[in-house]
Amino acid sequence: MPQITNHKLVNATYSDLDRNDGNLTPNYIAVHYTAGISVSGSISHLKKVKFGYHVIIDRNGTITQCVPFNKRARHAGVSNWKGLSGLNDHSIGICLANRWYVTRFSNGSYGWVDTHNNPIGSFLIEVQVLKAEHINGAESNLYWEKYTTAQLNAFREVCQVLVQTYSGIKDLIGHDEISMGRKPDPGPAFPFTDFYPLFTNRGNDNGNTFTVQTTDGKLNVRKGMSGNFKLLRQLVNGNKVHIRSEGYMYEENIPKPNGWVSISLEGTMDHIGFVNKSFLRVV
Repeated sequence: MPQITNHKLVNATYSDLDRNDGNLTPNYIAVHYTAGISVSGSISHLKKVKFGYHVIIDRNGTITQCVPFNKRARHAGVSNWKGLSGLNDHSIGICLANRWYVTRFSNGSYGWVDTHNNPIGSFLIEVQVLKAEHINGAESNLYWEKYTTAQLNAFREVCQVLVQTYSGIKDLIGHDEISMGRKPDPGPAFPFTDFYPLFTNRGNDNGNTFTVQTTDGKLNVRKGMSGNFKLLRQLVNGNKVHIRSEGYMYEENIPKPNGWVSISLEGTMDHIGFVNKSFLRVV
C-alpha cells in the first residue's frame, strides 16, 4: 500500500497542477474522470485551463500526484454537499483516466465522434463499456467506458492510506453528486459501493433532517430535476428526509441553484430521487 510523507504519496509520479491558495483539512474524497484518452493529454489540458486534482490514476494503475493533500485543488468548482458549499475547501480530488460516455459504431466498437459524427481517437470493445442510466436521470441508455481493475485497485490503495492519514475524512462522493446538473463524472460505471466500507465514519454523515410540507399533503419524488421526469414515489406530509445536494442550472453561463434537491430517507444515505426544495422544512 502507498505511504504518505509530507502530504505526498511516496514513489508516485509528481506533476504539479494549479491549486487554490490555502490549506486543506479534508472531510471527503471526491472522485472524477478525465474525459480524455491519455493522462498526459489530460494534464496538458488541465495546465491550460488552470484546474487540477490531487491525484490522477491511469488505466494501468499508474498514480500521478498533482497537488499535496494539505492544499486545496481546483477540482470541484461550484458544488455543495449536505449543507457545505464549495467542496474544493473540503475534499481531496482523485481523477481516473476515462472517456466518459461513448458512441456505439456499426462494427461493434465504441468511441468518440467529432462534430461531423466521424469516429476519432482510439476505440473500445464491448467488454470495456457499460450501458447504464445516470443518477441524474437525464443521461439514460448511454455507453460508458468501464474503469479497469488495475485502476480501481490503485484507487482503493490511495483511499485506504488517505483515510488512515487524515482522520477527518468521512465519505467518498462523486463530482456528479456534488455538482448535480453541472457534471456527470465519474458516472454510472464507477462502483461506489465497492469502496464505501473503507469509510467507517460515513454512517454518521446523514446531514440535516427535513420534513415534507405541501398544500395537498403529497410530494412527488422524480427521477430527474424537473416535473417532466418519471415519478418514482410519493412522500406525504411529515415524512422526514435528508438533502444530499442541491442541483444547478446555468443562466448566462453562471451556475445557479435550480430549486431541486437529491434526497435520502431519514437515517439513510442513498439517493432515492429528486424533489422540489420549496416543500421541505428543516427539523
